[in-house]
Amino acid sequence: MIEVAVAAQAAFKAYTILKAGVDRGKEIGEMRSTVRQFFDAKQDINEAVKKEEKRQAKYGLEEGSTLGEAIDYIEEQEAVAKLEHKIKWMYIDQGKSATWAKIVAENNRRQRQRALKSKMRLNKNNADAELMKVVFLVFVFIGLGVGAIAAILLLIFNLSAE
Repeated sequence: MIEVAVAAQAAFKAYTILKAGVDRGKEIGEMRSTVRQFFDAKQDINEAVKKEEKRQAKYGLEEGSTLGEAIDYIEEQEAVAKLEHKIKWMYIDQGKSATWAKIVAENNRRQRQRALKSKMRLNKNNADAELMKVVFLVFVFIGLGVGAIAAILLLIFNLSAE
């Protein structure tokens, strides 16, 4: 949960800087790097949550207060979601709703691409594992066949030698 808290703090800091800049009259488009820092931190939160969920699935929930962890987990995710909503409205308030719509559409496209690449990588790994199984079985059967032939030849030569 520490990773989630650290990433959430980074998101809050980026939002604070962004808000201060907009309040001073800066265009949100000029603060691209700060907006990116916010969304990078949000991505870090999502990755930390996935990592924590995998850890919990593997080792269980034996450590610490599960209620405390749940409160941190939910509260921080909701706070970041609210900040994301506020950033959306910063774009809209500055007359850049079309830009925000393009950003959301591009984000969705990139997420689909990443998911597809991940699925393709997983399929390739599964196919490679299946190929290795088949190759192993072929060598096992060849070995058994050679052993059987050798045993038959040995038996024939032993019988003919008598």
